[in-house]
Amino acid sequence: MALCSFSENYLMLGVTPVENLFIQEYLPRASGDYVRVYLYGLMQCYHPAEDMTLDRTARILDLPEETVRDAFQYWERQGLVKRVSDRPVSYQYLNIASTMFNGSSAEQEIYRHRDFNNQLQQIFGNRLLHAAEFNSACEWVEDLHLPESVVLIMAEAYVARHGAKCQFKSLDKIAVKWAEEGIVTDEQAREKVMQESEPWKLCQQVLKQLNIHRKPTKAEADMARKWLEEWNLSPKAVIAACKETVNARNPNFGYLDGILKRHANIVSGAEMEQALIDDNRVHEAIKQLHETLGLGFVSPMPNEIKNYRGYLDVGFAPETIQRIASELAETRPKANMDLLDKAMKASLERGQTSLEEVEAHLERQRMLRGQAAQIFAACGLEKSVTAADVSLLEDWLSSAPFDLVLYAAECAKGKTLPTNYMTKILAGWQRLDLNTVELARRYQESKASGGAAAAASSRTGATPNALNFQQRTYQEGELDYLFDQAKKYDSEEDDDDAQ
Repeated sequence: MALCSFSENYLMLGVTPVENLFIQEYLPRASGDYVRVYLYGLMQCYHPAEDMTLDRTARILDLPEETVRDAFQYWERQGLVKRVSDRPVSYQYLNIASTMFNGSSAEQEIYRHRDFNNQLQQIFGNRLLHAAEFNSACEWVEDLHLPESVVLIMAEAYVARHGAKCQFKSLDKIAVKWAEEGIVTDEQAREKVMQESEPWKLCQQVLKQLNIHRKPTKAEADMARKWLEEWNLSPKAVIAACKETVNARNPNFGYLDGILKRHANIVSGAEMEQALIDDNRVHEAIKQLHETLGLGFVSPMPNEIKNYRGYLDVGFAPETIQRIASELAETRPKANMDLLDKAMKASLERGQTSLEEVEAHLERQRMLRGQAAQIFAACGLEKSVTAADVSLLEDWLSSAPFDLVLYAAECAKGKTLPTNYMTKILAGWQRLDLNTVELARRYQESKASGGAAAAASSRTGATPNALNFQQRTYQEGELDYLFDQAKKYDSEEDDDDAQ
């Protein structure tokens, strides 16, 4: 029996001293489970139990046995414990201050890669590296003479390509290759990583397609990375787009970048080829529109391409767009793409997107322009018919038949503002329910011959030569109400007659 020992209740009621160096230097960077394992093991040092094993420790801490094993390996890499036995597993706790400041040369040799191991573990994130893997990494540094920073760059690039769950052993071949190629600086390592990346390989293929014989530049590699990672284009899609650069005087990455910008997320080369065919069709269609509108040979502008694609998206066919442009060129002396855009939007608002619907509308517009020309001739106006004139005619026709509007034009002849006069007398006739030329003519003649009394006598007298055509017959007094209502508007129209 030992001379001195703790009482049985000392374990529960006593304390376990923890060095402040552990709390300040190691605890903040370690996971919570690893700290629990370290502290519980530290207590075992002060109160050892002969039957304590990894399995029992795991059950007491309610942790997987693998987590307990990884925790001790982690603290071994930190230089805080030393494995003294594998069967059974046994660890010896080291004094932290002694290890950090006064450790033996052997211990310093074992743990001098501690910071390197920590950085390597950070690269792999939640995947905990085992001691054998750390030993391999240290061998690359010690035996292959690769600087720690170079190894870290190599590991980071490999994990970025293959994920944290990649085969660590695969890095052995890469490390040997880098050592043979003399990659010993960070700059050489980064350049090597870039040259082995997918963007770099894609750059080499693009340069070959463009018949450019040199190595890719960093700017070109960054551009290729954008195509693959930001625009989600596949290498096959990029290579397919290279064919389109034959139209350029000096094909280069910038020209190719402009082509690819419109086609993000295309995966297959066939899809890219079809997309470029569609692009060419749109460009040729816009050039034809330029020619139709008399704009000459002008390359399509980005907003014109956007607008044209918008027309297609809402249901216009290319021939329908061309038909509207042709009509615009015939009716507007200074037609341009902005006016075409307005015409397309107006057609869409009317619900006319098919060629048949557009043709029907244009036919009606031609008829209205012809009728408007007749109106102008009847009222003595000498002017070309405009869209505003057609719109005004449509307003008149919404409340009166064309022959009545034409008669209103005859009545307006000689007036200072014929169209204004027409609008006024047509409104007056509508209020009086004078919806035929015959009624309107009787009313106008009655005004001219002295009002309602003269009109009444004209109904019983001989028919004037001006009315010598087949007319509807009325009963005695049937139209008297018209002349009563007319008195209300005579004063208004007298003002216009004086103009």
